[in-house]
Amino acid sequence: MADPAATPDDIFRQAQILIECGRWGEAAEAAATGLAGSPGEVRFVVPLAQAALADPRLQPLVTRACSGSGSSSAGRVPERAPAVGRLFAPQRLPFYSTLDAAHPGSVGMVSSLGAGWDVWMPTALPADWPAAVAPLLRLAAPLVDRLTTLSPLVDRAAAARYVGQRVLTLLADDGGAVLDFLPNAPMTLGQRHWVLWYDVLPVLFQPFLPFDAMCVNPRLCPYHAIIGAFLASDRCAAIITHYRLDDNPLLRLFPDRRIAAKLAFVNPLETDAPSGGRADGSAACPASGRPFRLLFTSSWNARDDDFFYRGGIDVVTAFLTLAQEFEDVELILRSPLPATLSPALRQAITGHPRIIWRPDRLPAGEFQDLVAGSDLFVMPMCVLYRNGLVQAMKAGIVPVVANAMGVDDLVTDGVTGCVIPGRGGFYTVGGEDGILRQDFHPLLQATDAPADPAFHAALVERLRMLLRDRPQVRRMGNAARSEAHRRWSHAEHTARFAEVMTGAMDKAVRAAASSRGDKMADSADRWLQIST
Repeated sequence: MADPAATPDDIFRQAQILIECGRWGEAAEAAATGLAGSPGEVRFVVPLAQAALADPRLQPLVTRACSGSGSSSAGRVPERAPAVGRLFAPQRLPFYSTLDAAHPGSVGMVSSLGAGWDVWMPTALPADWPAAVAPLLRLAAPLVDRLTTLSPLVDRAAAARYVGQRVLTLLADDGGAVLDFLPNAPMTLGQRHWVLWYDVLPVLFQPFLPFDAMCVNPRLCPYHAIIGAFLASDRCAAIITHYRLDDNPLLRLFPDRRIAAKLAFVNPLETDAPSGGRADGSAACPASGRPFRLLFTSSWNARDDDFFYRGGIDVVTAFLTLAQEFEDVELILRSPLPATLSPALRQAITGHPRIIWRPDRLPAGEFQDLVAGSDLFVMPMCVLYRNGLVQAMKAGIVPVVANAMGVDDLVTDGVTGCVIPGRGGFYTVGGEDGILRQDFHPLLQATDAPADPAFHAALVERLRMLLRDRPQVRRMGNAARSEAHRRWSHAEHTARFAEVMTGAMDKAVRAAASSRGDKMADSADRWLQIST
């Protein structure tokens, strides 16, 4: 256990493994060691809290570990006096960093509310957060018992893991807000009313289940029961989705009328105005005589895995083939290169005269120019990345994508873009068994050549056809632009988002007003109330 050469990452991973093994005392000791060596690293609170919630006899260890971590305050609990109408937006806080919560899509949604909203968006936890850990654990402890009553699947270990992970949300200074806006995952214990904006379902189950290979069987998974209860709870005021409502993947996984009643469709709203094109949807004319450009772009978050999830291997190898046939084709690769990429492909990317490699995150205006100067948006992804796809379509750039879940609602094959079949099985939800399945291992392991030769051949042939028929590209680009501006007007969805948030805020304000003077109103006994 005590390895003087162990790094903070080593210690944290060891604590996580011990938690998964149910070795609570050893996990707490490892977490306490990590916190002592790295007093400012709040991540060590998670295994410490999980262990103490699973085995309350470890509570004194939590108190000792946190009292020695640099805080001079004693027993601080964050102030929660309601500030009427204030919205808490925690996406820039450290405990949200692994869930991509500070993406421009979510930050842009909050920014779109305008100056009339009182938004509290802190970027760091209070300096004296260690002093709050022990008392807040005692406050949250009844919720562990409450979760074990939801289903026979939820034992104390699963409940403790869930509450211990989310207890970080109690450490934040909420500014007295009465409503939370939570992107991607329900990072809450229900201490306030909240609105969830979800992108892809597997993120709801993070970090409890691995993202790259996940199976959520409602009949076997305790976290399905827990998350479903939070989504159905009274304090979940709304759930914002960019998937169509008549066949929403959330409802395939959670077929609950209470959850269905909260769903609202809103297209993501970027921090900046939509890239490319003009506000009225008319064309932004490309410069005559310029090369024919394929654009591949990675996520704003720029993790290695995103390159593979988005089909980067297929795009690069397809370009290398087509560049031998078409002298005027270029590839703009707006993405860092993953560490596991083969040396041969790395050399091909960095050394090819017609690959414009932009590894770094670009300012919004420069990225918009990059999009507007392209002809094809090539992203044969295994999961829908809606932001970039809609941006490209609004700019009149023809999308060439795979048949990932939700793509059919955005792109009509042969009309507004090209949809290559063969990737719909990497991420599925529902069906006869109602199971969420996601397995990206084949793509992550294909670091030198495409994972699926048949899919790759179809992609290359479709790109070849487009390169040979430039008038067809222009026609599809115009159709894509017209469709995107008609269906996903920035002004319309800004208003729609404001309407959803106003309704949620009204509900939260009424609840805050009715609970004043009720000493039990802010206790964990009330955080997970579910009306029938």
